[in-house]
Amino acid sequence: MEVSGGAPSDYDDLSAQAPAVSGAGLSSDLASDASASGDSGVTLDHPEAVPSASADFDMDMSAMAADDDDLQGFSLLPEMADIHEARSRLAEYGCLRTPLVRLNANMLRVAQDGMCGGLMDVYLKLENLQPTGSFEIRGASNALAKEDPAMLQKGIVTASTGNFAQGLAACASRKGLDVSVVVPDYAPTIKHAALERLGARVNRMPFDDWWQVLFNQKCPGLEDRCFIRPSGNPQILAGNATLALEILEDMPDVDAIVVPYSSGGLCLSVGTVLQALRPQTRLVACEVGTSTPLNNAILAGRPYFCQHAPSFVDGLGFNTVLPEVWPHIQRMITTTAKVSLADTARAIRFMVERNHIVAEGAGAAPLAAALTGQAGPGKVVCLVSGGNIDASVLADVLQGIVPMTSLGSSDPRSQATGGQRTETSL
Repeated sequence: MEVSGGAPSDYDDLSAQAPAVSGAGLSSDLASDASASGDSGVTLDHPEAVPSASADFDMDMSAMAADDDDLQGFSLLPEMADIHEARSRLAEYGCLRTPLVRLNANMLRVAQDGMCGGLMDVYLKLENLQPTGSFEIRGASNALAKEDPAMLQKGIVTASTGNFAQGLAACASRKGLDVSVVVPDYAPTIKHAALERLGARVNRMPFDDWWQVLFNQKCPGLEDRCFIRPSGNPQILAGNATLALEILEDMPDVDAIVVPYSSGGLCLSVGTVLQALRPQTRLVACEVGTSTPLNNAILAGRPYFCQHAPSFVDGLGFNTVLPEVWPHIQRMITTTAKVSLADTARAIRFMVERNHIVAEGAGAAPLAAALTGQAGPGKVVCLVSGGNIDASVLADVLQGIVPMTSLGSSDPRSQATGGQRTETSL
């Protein structure tokens, strides 16, 4: 399968007109608001070199971190054979082999500390075209296929910001299985409505309560049901890793893949395939500035609890790195990227205008990272992880407004604070 898109022509200079922010070469129109996200990401010097914790990092995870003994014998990462097996059953659940298309823009010149400056050619892996609007249906399908049928008949429960739950509900409906979903109270209306349309029972709760359900893998009142966690499950990682196989088939010489970082499972999925088949490819984990547990953990040398601020990028933003993810994520990723809400809004608008593609905030964050110079040069694939964005949020973005929440300017919380308007010239 060939990659869609025309041959690159000229290039736009991303470093000539604007000062660098934390070493990243930025364009004046795409990065004028880079200061809103603070520093850019962190580059890891593999295999052991991680900055030590400073005195400022005095919080720890002692209350919730798993003991090392609890993780002994637990194999989180899938084998390549598991990934190929998962791929063989994707069609059974309606999963698509999504296209890899070139961003309709001139090649971009970037400069980055620790890397040679050069041209960047951006491609988009369009997981927003999946039936449920995100990549999560891949992992959900494999998890259901591998779960004990007797347990599934008792009913299924999960905790999700919406996309994984949609994939799980869509797959479960094909098997006539009952699904209950716990979502944080800021989950966008479009995801809530889709879950109900798929027949799932939806329970909204405050973020902290939702996080406890996700972390403890049980929901009060539903303890007898089969809890399927969207992260920390090797079957889900194997299913999601199938998209990385497709990327390498379509672009064997890819230089970097930029992945949105939420619970860390998607980064581990892509990283597993890259380590096996193309270890020289850079893996960039992207976070949004309102919640950066991975950046913080790398700087501190350990996971710890950090502030989480809900935003229209509802698919990203935990308050810590999960204990079972931390040992693996350090050695798999090449660097982290951190983007502002304004960066992300511009990337959404850029994709609409240039490629006629609609992405949600989490799906646009990787492109935001690339356009702010944080992915480095060469052939860069940005994983458009989903497209489930509320119409009001999309309308705001297309008007140059950075929404304050996942409900856009129609949300009373946005009206109370005033939506932040940004001048964009994309």
